[in-house]
Amino acid sequence: MTLFLEKTIIFLPKCHSTNEELAKRIKKFSDTEGTIIYTDYQDSGRGQRGNQWISKKGKNILMSVLLRPKFLTPSEQYYLNLIAGLSVVDVVKEKIPDAEVLLKWPNDVYLEGKKIAGILIESSLREANIDTLIIGIGLNVN
Repeated sequence: MTLFLEKTIIFLPKCHSTNEELAKRIKKFSDTEGTIIYTDYQDSGRGQRGNQWISKKGKNILMSVLLRPKFLTPSEQYYLNLIAGLSVVDVVKEKIPDAEVLLKWPNDVYLEGKKIAGILIESSLREANIDTLIIGIGLNVN
Protein backbone atom coordinates (compact mmCIF):
# COMPACT_ATOMS: atom_id res chain seq x y z
CA MET A 1 0.00 0.00 0.00
CA THR A 2 1.28 3.46 -0.82
CA LEU A 3 1.14 6.53 1.37
CA PHE A 4 -1.75 8.22 -0.46
CA LEU A 5 -2.68 6.28 -3.62
CA GLU A 6 -5.38 3.65 -3.65
CA LYS A 7 -7.37 5.22 -0.78
CA THR A 8 -10.42 5.39 -3.05
CA ILE A 9 -10.67 3.15 -6.11
CA ILE A 10 -13.70 3.47 -8.38
CA PHE A 11 -14.50 1.04 -11.18
CA LEU A 12 -16.85 2.06 -13.99
CA PRO A 13 -17.72 -0.64 -16.55
CA LYS A 14 -17.98 2.10 -19.20
CA CYS A 15 -17.49 5.86 -19.29
CA HIS A 16 -16.72 8.72 -21.66
CA SER A 17 -13.25 9.39 -20.24
CA THR A 18 -11.71 8.52 -16.88
CA ASN A 19 -10.11 11.99 -16.71
CA GLU A 20 -13.51 13.56 -17.33
CA GLU A 21 -15.21 11.35 -14.74
CA LEU A 22 -12.60 12.17 -12.12
CA ALA A 23 -12.87 15.90 -12.85
CA LYS A 24 -16.65 15.69 -12.35
CA ARG A 25 -16.19 13.86 -9.03
CA ILE A 26 -13.76 16.51 -7.79
CA LYS A 27 -16.36 19.22 -8.35
CA LYS A 28 -19.11 17.19 -6.72
CA PHE A 29 -17.33 15.37 -3.88
CA SER A 30 -13.92 17.09 -3.53
CA ASP A 31 -12.23 13.67 -3.68
CA THR A 32 -9.04 13.11 -1.76
CA GLU A 33 -5.61 12.86 -3.27
CA GLY A 34 -4.88 9.40 -4.59
CA THR A 35 -8.39 8.65 -5.85
CA ILE A 36 -8.23 6.29 -8.84
CA ILE A 37 -10.92 5.73 -11.45
CA TYR A 38 -10.57 2.90 -13.94
CA THR A 39 -12.80 1.39 -16.59
CA ASP A 40 -13.07 -1.44 -19.11
CA TYR A 41 -14.12 0.90 -21.89
CA GLN A 42 -14.08 4.60 -22.79
CA ASP A 43 -16.23 5.81 -25.66
CA SER A 44 -14.68 9.30 -25.72
CA GLY A 45 -11.13 8.87 -24.44
CA ARG A 46 -8.94 11.90 -25.02
CA GLY A 47 -5.29 12.44 -25.86
CA GLN A 48 -3.06 15.48 -26.17
CA ARG A 49 -4.13 18.47 -28.27
CA GLY A 50 -7.71 17.21 -28.67
CA ASN A 51 -6.75 13.83 -30.14
CA GLN A 52 -9.01 10.88 -29.42
CA TRP A 53 -7.85 7.76 -27.55
CA ILE A 54 -9.62 4.80 -29.15
CA SER A 55 -9.89 1.60 -27.15
CA LYS A 56 -11.50 -1.80 -27.45
CA LYS A 57 -13.50 -3.11 -24.53
CA GLY A 58 -11.40 -5.10 -22.07
CA LYS A 59 -8.16 -4.70 -24.07
CA ASN A 60 -6.61 -1.76 -22.21
CA ILE A 61 -5.74 -0.41 -18.82
CA LEU A 62 -7.70 2.85 -18.72
CA MET A 63 -7.28 4.85 -15.54
CA SER A 64 -6.93 8.27 -14.00
CA VAL A 65 -5.32 9.30 -10.71
CA LEU A 66 -5.98 12.46 -8.71
CA LEU A 67 -2.97 14.27 -7.24
CA ARG A 68 -2.74 17.51 -5.31
CA PRO A 69 0.99 18.27 -5.56
CA LYS A 70 1.31 21.34 -3.37
CA PHE A 71 5.11 21.04 -3.54
CA LEU A 72 5.18 21.77 -7.31
CA THR A 73 4.76 25.08 -9.06
CA PRO A 74 2.64 25.11 -12.23
CA SER A 75 5.81 25.37 -14.32
CA GLU A 76 7.15 22.18 -12.68
CA GLN A 77 4.16 19.94 -13.38
CA TYR A 78 5.91 18.55 -16.46
CA TYR A 79 8.04 16.53 -14.01
CA LEU A 80 4.96 14.44 -13.27
CA ASN A 81 4.43 13.87 -16.99
CA LEU A 82 7.95 12.52 -17.24
CA ILE A 83 7.56 10.39 -14.09
CA ALA A 84 4.26 8.92 -15.33
CA GLY A 85 5.74 8.10 -18.74
CA LEU A 86 8.87 6.52 -17.31
CA SER A 87 6.75 4.53 -14.85
CA VAL A 88 4.70 3.03 -17.68
CA VAL A 89 7.93 2.22 -19.56
CA ASP A 90 9.30 0.47 -16.44
CA VAL A 91 6.13 -1.63 -16.01
CA VAL A 92 6.16 -2.73 -19.65
CA LYS A 93 9.89 -3.54 -19.51
CA GLU A 94 9.30 -5.58 -16.37
CA LYS A 95 6.61 -7.63 -18.14
CA ILE A 96 8.48 -7.90 -21.48
CA PRO A 97 12.18 -7.65 -20.51
CA ASP A 98 13.76 -8.21 -23.93
CA ALA A 99 11.55 -5.75 -25.83
CA GLU A 100 12.46 -2.27 -26.97
CA VAL A 101 10.26 0.09 -24.94
CA LEU A 102 10.66 3.84 -25.42
CA LEU A 103 9.09 7.01 -24.11
CA LYS A 104 8.38 9.53 -26.86
CA TRP A 105 8.32 12.78 -24.95
CA PRO A 106 6.10 13.92 -23.48
CA ASN A 107 3.34 11.34 -23.30
CA ASP A 108 3.58 8.32 -25.60
CA VAL A 109 5.04 4.89 -24.90
CA TYR A 110 6.19 2.69 -27.78
CA LEU A 111 6.81 -1.06 -27.81
CA GLU A 112 8.89 -2.32 -30.74
CA GLY A 113 8.04 0.85 -32.68
CA LYS A 114 4.27 0.76 -32.07
CA LYS A 115 2.42 3.11 -29.75
CA ILE A 116 0.97 1.16 -26.82
CA ALA A 117 0.27 3.87 -24.26
CA GLY A 118 -0.68 7.50 -23.90
CA ILE A 119 -0.64 9.79 -20.89
CA LEU A 120 -2.83 12.86 -20.49
CA ILE A 121 -2.26 15.23 -17.58
CA GLU A 122 -4.81 17.93 -16.82
CA SER A 123 -4.45 20.42 -14.02
CA SER A 124 -6.42 23.17 -12.39
CA LEU A 125 -4.90 26.13 -10.61
CA ARG A 126 -5.98 28.08 -7.58
CA GLU A 127 -4.22 31.35 -6.73
CA ALA A 128 -1.28 30.53 -9.05
CA ASN A 129 -0.74 27.11 -7.42
CA ILE A 130 -1.69 23.64 -8.61
CA ASP A 131 -4.98 22.70 -6.98
CA THR A 132 -5.63 19.37 -8.70
CA LEU A 133 -3.75 17.32 -11.22
CA ILE A 134 -5.32 14.35 -13.00
CA ILE A 135 -3.02 11.82 -14.63
CA GLY A 136 -4.81 9.70 -17.23
CA ILE A 137 -3.10 6.58 -18.56
CA GLY A 138 -4.26 4.42 -21.42
CA LEU A 139 -2.18 1.28 -21.90
CA ASN A 140 -2.95 -1.26 -24.63
CA VAL A 141 -2.43 -4.70 -23.11
CA ASN A 142 -3.95 -6.48 -26.13
